[in-house]
Amino acid sequence: MPTCADANFDPDLLMQAHELVHVGTWTWEVQSDTVTWSDELFRLFGLEPGSISLRYETYISFVHPDDKQHVARTIASALETKAPFEFDDRIVRPDGEVRVHHSRGHVVCDAAGRAIRFVGACIDITERVREQEALAASEERFRSIFEQSAVGLAVADADTRLTKVNASFARFLRYEPSELVGKSFVDITHPDDVAKTREMVRVTETGRGSYTYEKRYVRRDESVMWGRTTVTRLRYDDGTLDGYMGVVEDITERKLADETLTRQSELLQSIMEHLPVMVSMFDGNGRPIYVNRAWERAFGWTLEEARAIDLFAAVYPDPTHRERARQAVMAGGATWTDVDPCTRDGRTLSSSWACISLSDGTSLTIGQDMTERKQLQERALQAQRMEALGQLAGGVAHDFNNILTVITACATFVQEAVGDNPGVLDDVKEIEAASRRAEALTRQLLAFSRRQMLKPEVVDVNTTIRTLSKTLNRLIGENIQLEIVPAAAPATVEVDIHQLEQVLLNLVVNARDAIRETGTIMIATGNVARGDPRKDDFVAITVSDDGEGIPASVRDRIFEPFFTTKAVGKGTGLGLATVLGIVEQSGGTVEVESTVGVGTTFRVLLPTVRACARPVAVEDAAENLRGLETVLLVEDEAPVRAIARRILVSYGYTVMEARHGADALRLSDNHAGPVHLLITDVVMPEMGGRELSRMIRQRRPGLPILYMSGYTDDELLRRGILETGAQLLRKPFLPTERARVVRQLICGGQGKAAP
Repeated sequence: MPTCADANFDPDLLMQAHELVHVGTWTWEVQSDTVTWSDELFRLFGLEPGSISLRYETYISFVHPDDKQHVARTIASALETKAPFEFDDRIVRPDGEVRVHHSRGHVVCDAAGRAIRFVGACIDITERVREQEALAASEERFRSIFEQSAVGLAVADADTRLTKVNASFARFLRYEPSELVGKSFVDITHPDDVAKTREMVRVTETGRGSYTYEKRYVRRDESVMWGRTTVTRLRYDDGTLDGYMGVVEDITERKLADETLTRQSELLQSIMEHLPVMVSMFDGNGRPIYVNRAWERAFGWTLEEARAIDLFAAVYPDPTHRERARQAVMAGGATWTDVDPCTRDGRTLSSSWACISLSDGTSLTIGQDMTERKQLQERALQAQRMEALGQLAGGVAHDFNNILTVITACATFVQEAVGDNPGVLDDVKEIEAASRRAEALTRQLLAFSRRQMLKPEVVDVNTTIRTLSKTLNRLIGENIQLEIVPAAAPATVEVDIHQLEQVLLNLVVNARDAIRETGTIMIATGNVARGDPRKDDFVAITVSDDGEGIPASVRDRIFEPFFTTKAVGKGTGLGLATVLGIVEQSGGTVEVESTVGVGTTFRVLLPTVRACARPVAVEDAAENLRGLETVLLVEDEAPVRAIARRILVSYGYTVMEARHGADALRLSDNHAGPVHLLITDVVMPEMGGRELSRMIRQRRPGLPILYMSGYTDDELLRRGILETGAQLLRKPFLPTERARVVRQLICGGQGKAAP
């Protein structure tokens, strides 16, 4: 420190320098307690230079109360140790402002080592202290935010090694914070996301200053969590890489919810696509925004194609129907409504729809294709009508057969009575012919309802067609050519040969009527496979013509009974119905193909039988049909009973006749002699034929029984007659046929007794 003796020392220059740098100086004479301040020091204390007299206590009075003790101890220590001193203290200016000063000084001693004065300097460090306090507060706030943040925070060095993590990040990974320090980003990343993490680091380091992405983390217990991670690079002032700051938000629940929602959406999509009903959605303007596969299959448009057109105009050509459908879609209501929209190929779709309005303004429509169901309903109704007609036909056949039995028998009696009278014989023959036609009509009524009595036998279809060819040629006339193309191999089936002939006759007549003037009818046979291709399991009988063809508008009705397109008096409408009834009752099917203006083909398919056709039995004309035995005859129809009695008596039998079952039991009980045969009708009032047979056999064990009936096989099976193997005589019958069966039963021939 310069002394006054130094000639180069300029005190004024020193003071100017102190003022320039805002340094205040002071001197304290200890012995005299005289204090000298520089002008700058006065200003630092907020005083005018020289405005007050100074002493030690004067200085102490300016010191902040909280710092007085500290300042006093520091000065006392300096006086005692003679060592330089330095301290910070707060002073309170006269205007009340608190400033922070930094003071430094030393003690000047005399030759004896006694402290004689203090010399020091002071600067105002208030702003610096405030900056330091603000920085410390900022750092404290950052530390608090870092530690208390609800999201995970982590700091890593340039090698991606973690240097600091907060509690949230540690809890997220189930580590202690200290356990994570030193680990790399890669160490806590799911293996499948490591490549993504490395790419993120590269992009963050070389390109963008921050990067946000979603990835999976592996916890300490090896469970997997999802985090939304934002990584920001940290750089020094010179731009070199300092490290990375990571912010990790736990999004595991959201990701799991998203995955669940995605799975549910995919499941719903799959369900919608595989539903057997049509599903579609429309926006607020009525444009389709979704259709499922069933909708596309039904209508023929894809969603893109449907959006490219006015869909409502396409499926509802009628403007009235179109607007009604559009309003129904927009209104919702979830009630089923039957509508018939048009498909892409012009078909009418019988369907039922329900519409639901959704909260976002869209509409969900669900439709059921009712076309097949309606067809099934129509078929069921048709089957019910057929069943009703069949029941009616069965009843008519029973009554009609009783009448025909009387007519046929009486014609035979008349023929026997008149001998060789030509005029009467011609009339009798007409009666017989009319009876046969009436019997054929009865068979037709039963055939279409599948209630006719069949006598199936194994026949060769080719032989049957050749035998019938002359009749068919006479039937179609000279203007139509008949071509027969038989199969090379035998075509054997098991059918009632008379019913097969009826099928052929009806189909040929139908083909003849379809040809206006001249044409050709072809009958072909063949063996075809419909199941195992290695087997010929059906015989096909094909009847084709080159006539007018069948219009599509009536094709579905051609097998309906009494339906005909022929003029009044030209047909009964039973021809094709009879064909279908016979064929289906024989286990076969009928197929039809027709083109208007080209012709029609009917194909009858009957199951193949691997057996030879049975030879036709030749009746012995010389057999003796007469007898002297006693017969119990039971018939509720008086005319039929009278005819049956007359036939039996004419052949020599003794007849006891009864009107019903109770009457028959009474006669049997009152007759002391033997009864050789019971002849009974099947269906009678109060007591049927089977019940009568059971009761009378209890009285006369082993009694042969012959049933008579004009009903069909279906009715007889329901009454348990045919399944017993009993002998049955079907009405109408000829007198000789009755006599032959009676003789066989009485003589113990082929007849079987009823239980």
